[in-house]
Amino acid sequence: MRFIFDVAVAVVGYFLADTVIKATTDKHIHEHIFQWWCEMRDYLNRWLAVNTHLGIRTVGVVILDKIDNLAVGTVNGG
Repeated sequence: MRFIFDVAVAVVGYFLADTVIKATTDKHIHEHIFQWWCEMRDYLNRWLAVNTHLGIRTVGVVILDKIDNLAVGTVNGG
Protein backbone atom coordinates (compact mmCIF):
# COMPACT_ATOMS: atom_id res chain seq x y z
CA MET A 1 0.00 0.00 0.00
CA ARG A 2 2.88 2.37 0.81
CA PHE A 3 4.33 1.80 -2.67
CA ILE A 4 1.08 2.84 -4.37
CA PHE A 5 0.96 5.98 -2.22
CA ASP A 6 4.59 6.81 -3.07
CA VAL A 7 3.94 6.33 -6.79
CA ALA A 8 0.85 8.55 -6.61
CA VAL A 9 2.80 11.28 -4.80
CA ALA A 10 5.58 11.05 -7.40
CA VAL A 11 3.12 11.30 -10.30
CA VAL A 12 1.30 14.28 -8.79
CA GLY A 13 4.65 15.91 -7.98
CA TYR A 14 5.84 15.44 -11.56
CA PHE A 15 2.71 17.00 -13.02
CA LEU A 16 2.84 19.94 -10.60
CA ALA A 17 6.53 20.51 -11.38
CA ASP A 18 5.85 20.18 -15.10
CA THR A 19 3.08 22.76 -14.89
CA VAL A 20 5.34 25.25 -13.12
CA ILE A 21 8.27 24.61 -15.49
CA LYS A 22 6.01 24.93 -18.57
CA ALA A 23 4.62 28.23 -17.27
CA THR A 24 8.13 29.51 -16.46
CA THR A 25 10.14 28.31 -19.48
CA ASP A 26 7.42 27.54 -22.05
CA LYS A 27 8.77 23.97 -22.28
CA HIS A 28 7.74 20.75 -20.56
CA ILE A 29 10.22 18.73 -18.49
CA HIS A 30 10.58 16.10 -21.22
CA GLU A 31 11.44 18.83 -23.74
CA HIS A 32 14.25 20.06 -21.47
CA ILE A 33 15.54 16.51 -21.09
CA PHE A 34 15.46 15.93 -24.86
CA GLN A 35 17.30 19.21 -25.48
CA TRP A 36 19.91 18.17 -22.91
CA TRP A 37 20.27 14.79 -24.63
CA CYS A 38 20.77 16.40 -28.06
CA GLU A 39 23.48 18.68 -26.68
CA MET A 40 25.17 15.75 -24.92
CA ARG A 41 24.96 13.59 -28.06
CA ASP A 42 26.54 16.33 -30.18
CA TYR A 43 29.32 16.83 -27.62
CA LEU A 44 30.04 13.10 -27.46
CA ASN A 45 30.05 12.82 -31.26
CA ARG A 46 32.58 15.64 -31.50
CA TRP A 47 34.72 14.05 -28.77
CA LEU A 48 34.64 10.65 -30.47
CA ALA A 49 35.53 12.24 -33.83
CA VAL A 50 38.59 13.92 -32.31
CA ASN A 51 39.71 10.83 -30.40
CA THR A 52 39.88 8.33 -33.26
CA HIS A 53 42.93 6.70 -31.68
CA LEU A 54 40.91 5.32 -28.76
CA GLY A 55 39.77 1.71 -28.97
CA ILE A 56 36.47 2.62 -27.34
CA ARG A 57 35.57 4.91 -30.24
CA THR A 58 33.90 2.26 -32.41
CA VAL A 59 31.88 0.89 -29.52
CA GLY A 60 31.05 4.43 -28.35
CA VAL A 61 29.69 5.42 -31.76
CA VAL A 62 27.47 2.32 -31.92
CA ILE A 63 26.14 2.78 -28.38
CA LEU A 64 25.56 6.49 -28.92
CA ASP A 65 23.64 5.74 -32.12
CA LYS A 66 21.45 3.14 -30.38
CA ILE A 67 20.65 5.47 -27.48
CA ASP A 68 19.94 8.32 -29.88
CA ASN A 69 17.57 6.17 -31.94
CA LEU A 70 15.74 5.28 -28.73
CA ALA A 71 15.55 8.92 -27.58
CA VAL A 72 14.42 10.26 -30.94
CA GLY A 73 11.96 7.40 -31.42
CA THR A 74 10.45 8.13 -28.02
CA VAL A 75 10.02 11.81 -28.84
CA ASN A 76 8.58 11.06 -32.27
CA GLY A 77 6.10 8.59 -30.86
CA GLY A 78 7.66 5.29 -31.63
